[in-house]
Amino acid sequence: MIAKVIEKNTKLFGLLADLASNLKKAQIVSDCFLELGVDAAYIPMNIREDDIYFTIAGLKNSKINAVNLGSEYVKSAYEQMDILSDEAKFCGFIDTISIKDKKLHGYITVGKAYANILRNKNSKKIIILGSGSLAKSILMNLKDTNVEDIVLLHDRIESAMQMLEQMREYLENIKVDIDRYEKNIAYSADADMLINATNLGKSEHDEFITFSKYPIYLSDSVSLPKKAHSFFEVNSENKCAYIGGNDLAKEMIKIDCKEWFKNDNKEI
Repeated sequence: MIAKVIEKNTKLFGLLADLASNLKKAQIVSDCFLELGVDAAYIPMNIREDDIYFTIAGLKNSKINAVNLGSEYVKSAYEQMDILSDEAKFCGFIDTISIKDKKLHGYITVGKAYANILRNKNSKKIIILGSGSLAKSILMNLKDTNVEDIVLLHDRIESAMQMLEQMREYLENIKVDIDRYEKNIAYSADADMLINATNLGKSEHDEFITFSKYPIYLSDSVSLPKKAHSFFEVNSENKCAYIGGNDLAKEMIKIDCKEWFKNDNKEI
């Protein structure tokens, strides 16, 4: 996925993940660079868990300008940053690292990417499954969308309530409800979009909730392994549109490129 010829002035970017070379994101980013006409290369780096700490530490003295992280490293990398964005501090993870003056700057693009998708789809009522770090990032960016109504769906009401208390200042003028889901009980997803902000569905053995009514769009937050079958993707056939991890990756790289090439006068 790298440029055919890397010249002295070629900007280098990377993807750090356990199986980075197998992820479609590397091709998505390379295609984006080609479309922009920038002299840049995006390098997928297969990094094992045992090596991720030393790899990230080594970025300070490398020629790489920035890297994206596989979902398996977004929390462990957080601890190594010299500088964190306010959103990253609040949510407790990062998905992108930029290297400036030999310092690691950690920040989040996924929440903004979801905001772009919600705005483009003109979604007004959404359901978010989960109450973890990703859910927080999405909620923090809803001010840039047309969302008016949210349902926090969780198997433990207490967890959703706790997150809601932390997020009040970001949800002004948005109606928020909390609902419990239980396996083997059909849930009526009367909404424009249901976002799976959990890891449910990554394993082919995962049990999942069923629906008596489907939303317009279903979205998984990660690209699933080939052996895993997304509950959302399988069940959305002929019922609603599916937005997967690769769709999200396209929005994320648009946001990254605005930062990475902001001095190159490129229209993104």
